[in-house]
Amino acid sequence: MNIQPLSSTPVPEIVACLLEAFEGYFVPMPTKVAYWERRWRAARVDMAHSWGVFEADRLIAFMMIGVDRRDGQLTAFNTGTGVVPAARGKGWVDHMYAAAIPAFKRSGIERCELEVIQANHRAIRVYERIGFRIKRSLYCYKGSLPTGPDAPALQQVEMASVQLETHYGWDHLPAALHLQASQLETWQVGPQEKPLGYYVSDPLNGQLFHLEAQANQLPAVLSALGSHHEVIKFNNIWEERVDLNQHFQAAGLENPINQYEMEMEI
Repeated sequence: MNIQPLSSTPVPEIVACLLEAFEGYFVPMPTKVAYWERRWRAARVDMAHSWGVFEADRLIAFMMIGVDRRDGQLTAFNTGTGVVPAARGKGWVDHMYAAAIPAFKRSGIERCELEVIQANHRAIRVYERIGFRIKRSLYCYKGSLPTGPDAPALQQVEMASVQLETHYGWDHLPAALHLQASQLETWQVGPQEKPLGYYVSDPLNGQLFHLEAQANQLPAVLSALGSHHEVIKFNNIWEERVDLNQHFQAAGLENPINQYEMEMEI
């Protein structure tokens, strides 16, 4: 067995390992290499800090790591870890972190983070054993929002014209959105001179990346959103965003899965 960075590993080989590792997972995994290339680019994945386990030159486990500054600290974010079924039970995630952490420290990385599905108890135990702790819950929603004849008007604007916030998961941080700006749309809600809020979405699938409004304006903003998107999806909303979570729940959106954000100082 050999544990090494994924710098020289072709992306299709990593995706093939990922699909084998995540077969029958809690949520289905996209199969197209182009999807993963876009997702990992937005997640600021650094192949030199991503690690894999190789058996006779075959990738059997991987750990994709994005690197960026967050809350003033250089952070290594685990955007996906998997082990093929035949290689499980041998502590490969522990071994990959044992190899990765000294390299992280040499690069000035101060903190590790990840997101894990709350029902994935086995993975949570592994990460806690390595040294991670649960920081917060993240809630995911999908469905149709109610709307009405008085829904405020929408105006598409440049992403640079709105103040992107940082109370989001790694894949929804401003750095991630700027890397995808040409593929996302930013919509201002209400009159231009006094907007009620804004949101950033993927026009292809209704995925939301940002939604900002004062609590008293949320009903109007969500009504406008519902008038524009037949179905929306919004993943990993911080538990601290009580008003937004309550409005989504009151609107009857499905809450199919939730995650924990975990962190470890190194």
